[in-house]
Amino acid sequence: MSSTSSATGRGAVLRADQVAFSYGRRQVLRDVSLDVFPGEFLALAGCNGAGKTTLLHLLTGYLTPDAGTVTLEGEPVADLPRQEVARRIAYVPQRSATVFPFRVEEMVLMGRQPYAGLAAFDTEEDCQTAAQALDEVGLGREAGRRLFEELSGGERQLVLIARALAQQASILILDEPATYLDLRRQWEVMQLLERRRAGGATIIATFHDLNLAARWATRIALLHEGRMAAVGTAREVLRTEILEPVYGITLRVEHRDGRPPLVELPEAGGPSKGIG
Repeated sequence: MSSTSSATGRGAVLRADQVAFSYGRRQVLRDVSLDVFPGEFLALAGCNGAGKTTLLHLLTGYLTPDAGTVTLEGEPVADLPRQEVARRIAYVPQRSATVFPFRVEEMVLMGRQPYAGLAAFDTEEDCQTAAQALDEVGLGREAGRRLFEELSGGERQLVLIARALAQQASILILDEPATYLDLRRQWEVMQLLERRRAGGATIIATFHDLNLAARWATRIALLHEGRMAAVGTAREVLRTEILEPVYGITLRVEHRDGRPPLVELPEAGGPSKGIG
């Protein structure tokens, strides 16, 4: 297992220390430790059910661990007021359903709620910030009047990202940011996240696509059956001997000079330990 300074957590902006979590009798995470450092892009990978989304919820303070601690800049997340956490961490879920017919601009303005206090969160500054966020994700301000529920899955995902951008937090946590997006939109969103990271933001995102993670992330954390299997750079983590026990198939990994590793599936009709 490889990790930069993770043994001590020195300098970590966000840290999970030996956390465990269960839904009823089903234990999802076991003794997971992870350090997230300022200005990095950390990709969280692993199979379905490995505990990726649960770990994100623990990092945001949405869930409280059964054991272990989560700290934000050295302070236990559980002890911080939720409004303060929301000013420092913005979260983008995989999907979001609405009960009421919110317009897109109203959905994005919800990202300004941590700054509202007792006042309404539709000040001129808030509206301008929301409009800029819509521009940044490529929807444009004219999309603001559309109903959220009438959008395609990809457009909804962009609105959720815009809402997080409007929050103006220094840590951006995303659960599968490329979900529902076509190749062009994936490229644009990943470039957007890289610009944010280059500007000083810290990015944490889950990925099923290991090649996408390898292309953009500065480090990859690989979960397997609720435990941390490996943490390190793409070159350190994306290795056949590490990936095969996690995914249950023999993956071919090509390490290329000056380029991210390339992970390839077995040939069609070839041997597999998966469904067959």
